[in-house]
Amino acid sequence: MIIRSRLKELAEAVYYKYLTPPVPNNLGERDVEYSWFASKIPSFDYEVEERSALDIGGATSWLSLLLGRLGYNTTTVDLRTGQELFSHPSVNSLQGDVLELPTPAHIEDRFDLIVSCSVIENMGLDRYKEGLDSQASSKHMSTCVRLLKPGGKLLMSTQLGQHKVVPKLHRIYDAGDMASLLHPEFDPRRGITFGSPWRRLSIEYWAKLNSYSNSWEEISRDKAYSVGGAYYNYALGLFELEKA
Repeated sequence: MIIRSRLKELAEAVYYKYLTPPVPNNLGERDVEYSWFASKIPSFDYEVEERSALDIGGATSWLSLLLGRLGYNTTTVDLRTGQELFSHPSVNSLQGDVLELPTPAHIEDRFDLIVSCSVIENMGLDRYKEGLDSQASSKHMSTCVRLLKPGGKLLMSTQLGQHKVVPKLHRIYDAGDMASLLHPEFDPRRGITFGSPWRRLSIEYWAKLNSYSNSWEEISRDKAYSVGGAYYNYALGLFELEKA
């Protein structure tokens, strides 16, 4: 464990010194995301009631540990395995693709909360040897609808800007992409929405617009979707959604 930790520190030092993309880049992205997630997790009296949470792709983050500490019976599903940094009696870790896990009737409408931190844009690109699937993003959203209880909450972060697909890495969603994901019956040609399984509770947009300070700042929706260029330069969208 000590050797593994030291190797990780060495790899990070080499990356930050020699391989860091030019400014503005995505350094500090997780700080923005994790602080937002922590502020949006609903609190409850776990001595009186039980609540369940699903953390998608969270094997290497501490969000599932936070959920467990707050009283949620938490399940983490990730394609990666053997990377869990902790164990907790309220956290159960599963290895696999959340889009392919069997969902018997007793699992559907099960979770009060789903957390998805920068996961959706990586799906279906064979980044983790899961294969190619151009519909993976929409499948992620429909899976969340199926697994959440009515009135359950989805906390999701993803990458926004001018549309781009970086092979084996990630997608960057533009306004039309997100409209289609949030409103499956959205007709982009006519601009008409026929219905949505989601109620939008709040949305935040963040980006690095100052090439000198390289710091994240909250911005408007229009500015977020105008960010473009290199694969490492994008805006963040933080979506707090409720199942209708």
